[in-house]
Amino acid sequence: MNIKELKSALSEAKTPTWFENISLNLNFPSIGITPKLEGFTSMYLYIQSQEEGWKTLMDKIPKVLQSSSTFFTTTINHFNNIILYVPNYDENQLNSAWNGVTRAVNSHDSTQIFTYDSAETEFIINIHSEHPEFVNDVFHYLTAQNRNIDPNSRLRFTAYMLAYEFQQKDFTKITKRRQTEKASITRLKNDFNKYLSKSEKQLNDFLNDSKNRNEAFASDIDALRINKAETFDKWYNESHEKHHDFVAETTNHRQELENTYRDLLRLKEPAEYWKTRAVELKKQGWKSLYWLIALVIIGAGLLFSLLLLIPGDTLADIFKSTGSAIKWSVIFITFISFMAYGIGLLSKVSFSAFHLARDAEEREQLTYLYLSLKQDGNVEESDRQLILQSLFSRADTGLLKDDASPTMPGASGFLNKFMSH
Repeated sequence: MNIKELKSALSEAKTPTWFENISLNLNFPSIGITPKLEGFTSMYLYIQSQEEGWKTLMDKIPKVLQSSSTFFTTTINHFNNIILYVPNYDENQLNSAWNGVTRAVNSHDSTQIFTYDSAETEFIINIHSEHPEFVNDVFHYLTAQNRNIDPNSRLRFTAYMLAYEFQQKDFTKITKRRQTEKASITRLKNDFNKYLSKSEKQLNDFLNDSKNRNEAFASDIDALRINKAETFDKWYNESHEKHHDFVAETTNHRQELENTYRDLLRLKEPAEYWKTRAVELKKQGWKSLYWLIALVIIGAGLLFSLLLLIPGDTLADIFKSTGSAIKWSVIFITFISFMAYGIGLLSKVSFSAFHLARDAEEREQLTYLYLSLKQDGNVEESDRQLILQSLFSRADTGLLKDDASPTMPGASGFLNKFMSH
């Protein structure tokens, strides 16, 4: 398990501070190392490095060093068992499990434990490679501590001498330098473990603080995301409704414009026809009126001339005789009747033309009024039928029988209805 995986596993603990506050005192007197490890991570990394280091030496180490390899393998397994139950253990359960680890560590004979990177380990491996017969006695000498030893054979004595020269070369500068270097290395290892524990604690504090800030930042992001999602949904719904209303309104307006344009196309030609027809009828009316005026002037002139030019004696002679009087009376009556008939006919033709012209103008104006009202949407179907009936109804002949002004069928009722709104 690497450091990343270990941190990930410990982040799920119920009481993460527990893993920062525990410590473990190791004592390896045979090699002069007594590391004090603080913090679960630094302990785990130290034990793991020893366990992996011994694995690399498995094909080289003698049987006497197997206990050292087994010690670190067993210890790392205890640590892994704790990691396995990190999410489920509370502080009391963790304390109970940790007591089991410390008991297992203390149950080993510490004098028999060597680290894979110690000088003693390398010395024993070299002896095993060059003189395997000395290995057991050399190991016994190095781990004897204050116990008595008995070099009762030459083989054992030689082995003890080799171990003695390794440990107690006090009469040469080389030996002193080696001891100094060994002590320096030991101090460096102890200092390294001490600073590793401090760094581990600082790292744990930093990671916990980063985790808390990340959780707060994630909460802020979730709140912002929810807020933006709600804002977007509100905007989208409003925009969708506005778009739907706009499309519906535009479609209706377009339909109305199409209908109005379609009606305009239908009624444009009739309106133009009524406009042209009104102009022509007015021309005909004025022409008939001119002829009427001329006829009146001519008739009045002729009658005046007859009455003025015929002498009074002649008129007396004409009416002396009954037959002559009847004759001239018929002539005068006939003349006056033709004049009256001509004047009446021309007046009817003239006023009929003006009547039809006015009818055509009213139809033209009614057409544009209908289109304007239809564009505003104020024309119902019943009114539309009334307008079309008024526009395309049969017009009078124009030969007026009465003196009343000409009217259009239904037009007055329609106009009165719209004028009242």
